[in-house]
Amino acid sequence: MLVSLRRAVVVLFLCAFTILTVTVGESATLTATNEDQEAVEWQLSAQKVSTLNDAEVVEAEGDVVLKQGNDYLKADFARYYAATNWVYLSGNVKIFMNNDNLTAETAEFDLGKKVGWMKNGKVFMQGPHVYFTGEKIQKNLGDSYTFNNATITVCDGDKQHGP
Repeated sequence: MLVSLRRAVVVLFLCAFTILTVTVGESATLTATNEDQEAVEWQLSAQKVSTLNDAEVVEAEGDVVLKQGNDYLKADFARYYAATNWVYLSGNVKIFMNNDNLTAETAEFDLGKKVGWMKNGKVFMQGPHVYFTGEKIQKNLGDSYTFNNATITVCDGDKQHGP
């Protein structure tokens, strides 16, 4: 009886540890270089994080969040290239950067300079309170954007005004 009780406790402990390991996820710190050549650290968390090519490439899957200060990038999948500071994001991409809210199917960003592009994206700029969507949106230095086939509005929601 004592042996089977001990075995049950060990099995229960192992099961609990395995569940905690799966639900906690993984994290890492990524270091990028900004336009002033200063190191900028981003905290990465995801359900699964792996490295390739001697950590030159970091891949993250499931509830991916990259956070630096108040700025963040979220996606289902991310691939970070250490040599260039670039991160590729896909699936449910949501970004908050310099007080702008961005969403897209896919995106790529230089984490140091905070520039990049989004495919089939939407941007809400808080300062001028303007929304725009486009097939391809380029985020330039600062709060400047370039876009193709864009729709721009200052109206909240899906309401249409007029006759």
